[in-house]
Amino acid sequence: MKRLLILLAAVALLFGMTMPAQATLVTITFDEPGISSGPYYPNPELTDPRDDGDIITNQYDAQGLNWVNSPLPGAVPSLNYVTTGYESGYTIPSEAFTDADGNYQGHLLWYYNNYGWIELDASADSLEFQLRRPKSSGDIFLKVYDTTSGSPVLVYDFGKIGWTAGSGWVTFDSDSFAAFTGTFDAIYMSSGSKFYVDNLSVNMVPIPASFWLLATGLIPIIRRLKR
Repeated sequence: MKRLLILLAAVALLFGMTMPAQATLVTITFDEPGISSGPYYPNPELTDPRDDGDIITNQYDAQGLNWVNSPLPGAVPSLNYVTTGYESGYTIPSEAFTDADGNYQGHLLWYYNNYGWIELDASADSLEFQLRRPKSSGDIFLKVYDTTSGSPVLVYDFGKIGWTAGSGWVTFDSDSFAAFTGTFDAIYMSSGSKFYVDNLSVNMVPIPASFWLLATGLIPIIRRLKR
């Protein structure tokens, strides 16, 4: 009888682990209220105003995303700025590029120091965003990690995403990679030079609350039955 009860408790725990979590698609456009891109276009008198916008750190914590320079404890924000498509040396508006939605005054994220980490409060199973470089062709490198063990473990290396001068915004979608499986809670982007990101979406798939309820409730029962 005791063995049967232990078996039933174990089956119930396994069932809880396989129950699907409620996925949540989170999209960041950098146009959200309270996010400032600084006094950019249409102010052409500003010679190089790209670093007047907000540095993104924990402004999107409520959505479960934080920008840091490392996925390890004690990390500080990576150097990035919310900006528009205005660059010094561009002829406005003929050469100034728009954000990914076609708006000259739209906000986008500019990585000034060529790399950045995004920490997620919950695991995700897909990632999509739009990217480009300021003018010249170049590559952006992308990897996703799992940090639940306390240190980053590579989940998938998407390699380099090429951008060709004059091609406008490029869309990255992890679903287009057939070999990509699993979940991640940290995103790493890098490039040999500055790059821009807009309209970033992650599909959050947290562990179901039912699993934790079953785990915390059944484990003591199993221990008691074993005595």
